[in-house]
This record gives sequence, structure tokens and C-alpha cells, in this order.
Amino acid sequence: MEDTSFQEENLFLTPLYQYESARNSLAMDKVSGRVVMVKRLSFYSTAIYQYLKDHANPHVPTIYALQEENGVLTVVEEYVSGCGLDYILANDLLNRNQRADVILQLLDALIFLHAARPQIIHRDIKPANIIRTDEGLVKLVDYNAAKTPQEGKTRDTVLIGTQGSAAPEQYGFGQSDARTDLYAMGVLIRELFRETDPLQKAAAKATRLDPDERYQSALEMKTAILRILGSLPQHRKPGIPGFRSGTDWKMTVAIASDAIFVLFFVTYSPADHKLSTAILDRIVFIALYLCGVDLFFDGPFLSPHFPGCQDRRRWVRILSRFLWFFLMVFVLVGAVASLEKLLPW
Repeated sequence: MEDTSFQEENLFLTPLYQYESARNSLAMDKVSGRVVMVKRLSFYSTAIYQYLKDHANPHVPTIYALQEENGVLTVVEEYVSGCGLDYILANDLLNRNQRADVILQLLDALIFLHAARPQIIHRDIKPANIIRTDEGLVKLVDYNAAKTPQEGKTRDTVLIGTQGSAAPEQYGFGQSDARTDLYAMGVLIRELFRETDPLQKAAAKATRLDPDERYQSALEMKTAILRILGSLPQHRKPGIPGFRSGTDWKMTVAIASDAIFVLFFVTYSPADHKLSTAILDRIVFIALYLCGVDLFFDGPFLSPHFPGCQDRRRWVRILSRFLWFFLMVFVLVGAVASLEKLLPW
């Protein structure tokens, strides 16, 4: 690796690290002191990278310089420091609200790309091409597969995309357009959220085989998702936990647990007959009951925020909720037992 200069952009790069692909490397600009990503592409659209260089957007890496020579495009762009969404998903690092925020930020990126003239279609939206910074900013990276729709063509001439997230038209069944990226967004929503999540309705529409039946724009899809997210506090259905879904077994459990709670609350009498013990014990029981209802019936206060409680794997969700609940029991009972010893009444 050798030092490289882009005099028009006042960039003088010193190599720092060479990736295994040999086409990507990290470098430091001697002038600004910032670390940049240097890509050498053999499959590319100069017009797309030029547009991204001329039109900055917070959800797209900044392009600092371009140089085309002998069929290779060298791109100097912002080095995005953060975690790839593939790593985040593998380690379950985001709660539901944070995952929803990722989707909304990605749709903002697509609103920007699809508003370009001509449109820029990313065509490879997948977790590995999405980076979330430590500040929570989401960036859509890797525009090697990006293209602009061409008038008069009925299908893509170059078939490209990632299996599983690529829309049918990327396999030669039509020409890619804005709805192709929305299909990939639908696939991403399926990966990010549980099967029972209301957002799966948006995923189902976005991934319909016929592009005319999908959302027709990123703005339309974002509006639909905001309507789903914003229609309910904390994204939950209104009503009493256990009765919201209308499921028989859940309502039976809810009725039984409510009855046991009322019976205990009315009839409980501490062994030492102290007033302070009776009051504090009832406070603890009420707190534990409310925490248990919130954890085990997907309430809005605890379960969305406690690690593991919203995991897509059922056994992880159940185990996490029991562990959190028993931790609460241990802490509250221990604290009240200590307090009762200090009260004389």
C-alpha cells in the first residue's frame, strides 16, 4: 500500500489497514487527520457515486473523492464507526423501540435515494450493509449494486442482490425500482421483529410478489409504520393485560391471578401482627404483582426494555422474564425485611 493523493479534494492519504478483499482499505488523511475508507470497484455506477458526493445525507456515508482509471473506480468515503446490524441481531443488542428506530432511519435513507433524479435503487439492503453508530445514527452502506432505472427496459440486465432479501424482479422477472428496496425492507422487518408484532403487517405488504401491490414509495411505507407505532402507547394494544388478545387461556390465567391477588390482599395477616409489616408486605405484593403482569403479559413498562424479554426465541423470552421476576422478588423482599426491623410500629 502506498500513499495516495487527490489534489482537487485536498486529500493526502496514508494507508492504515488493508482488508482481506484487497479492494478495501483504511487510510488517514494527512490534512484533516480523519480516517477514511478507500474502495476500489470494478462494478459500479460513476453517476450514482457522483450524486452521493454532491448531495450529503446523514444516513449515507459521505463521499470525499472519486477517481476512475482503467475500468476501476476508487472511492474515498467516510469510515463509519459502529456495529453492523448483522452483529447486533446475532447478539440481541437492541430492544423493540430501537429496532423500530432503525427501520425508520433506513426509510429516511431510501426517501433521499429515491428522490434523486434519476432514482438511486440500492438493491442490496441487508443487515451486513447497515451500520448503527454509538450515537444511534443508522447508515446504509455499500452502493456497489446500486442502479438507476432505465426507460424502455422491462427487466434488469445484470442480476444482482442477496438471496433471501432480493425481490423477484432482481432475478430477471422485471426491472428494479423503488419498490425493490421496499421489498428488502419488508424482509428486514421480518428479521428484526417477532412473528406476532404488528409491524409484520407492513412486512407482508412490502414483500408481495407483485410490485404494484407493495408500498409504492418509502414515504408511504414510513407513514404506514408510524401509524402502527404511533397508534398505541409503547406500541401495545390498549386494555387490561391478559384480555387484549381475546385468547381464552390468557384470559383464564388473568382472571385466576387477579382473583388470587384480591383474596390474598384482603385476607393476609402477618405472623407478628405488626401494622408496619402488614402495610409493607401488601406494598411489596402489589409491586410484584404489577411487575409480573407487565413482564409475563407484554406490558408497556418493563418487558420492552429488559434484555431478553423481547427475544425472537420463545425459550429465551420465558427464561429471561422468570429471571428478572425472581431478581425483583429477591431485591424487594430483602429491602422490606430490612425496613421492617427498623420500624417500631
